[in-house]
Amino acid sequence: MKKKCIAEAISVNPSTISREIKRNRGSNGRYNWKTAQRNAVYHKHRKPGNHAIKAETKEKAIKLLINEQWSPEQIAGTLATEGEHISSHS
Repeated sequence: MKKKCIAEAISVNPSTISREIKRNRGSNGRYNWKTAQRNAVYHKHRKPGNHAIKAETKEKAIKLLINEQWSPEQIAGTLATEGEHISSHS
């Protein structure tokens, strides 16, 4: 089956299919679903979550969000004034 047909069937760009095939080739040079699954599991568990934000800062942001009902922008602004930086964008 052609990459373009596969891409249309799952509603993605054909370049996505090409990258998937390149990243997950087996030792024979052909796509290998076992290799793809192993790579996905490895990358998922390698570094979960955002470690750029200190745990204390994250806890403070969550408390402000839940207890005070602040918006992400309010939280980011307040933390920035305290020298702690957190993105308000997802």
